[in-house]
Amino acid sequence: MVSIVRTLSLVFVALAIAGGCGFFSMERYYQQALPRVLDVKTGHIFPRNNHGVIVYYSSHEINVLRITFGGGAISGLLGGLLWSWCERKR
Repeated sequence: MVSIVRTLSLVFVALAIAGGCGFFSMERYYQQALPRVLDVKTGHIFPRNNHGVIVYYSSHEINVLRITFGGGAISGLLGGLLWSWCERKR
């Protein structure tokens, strides 16, 4: 039982790392690809300042970033909790 939970915790940690990498790669892509001026027609109305560069995001792009970052954070917490639980069972 402990080995299964330990393996599951490693899967959650791997998902957390993938979520963090996905978030930062999408953030970098968005910074280069999205418009730097307000564009109401395409829905890019939410400004974000990233190291002095203001880029306008759509609500969908912001939600994708939130889900990716939040999912990675939750996966990391679950992985850490499961790992600590396994260490206590030893």
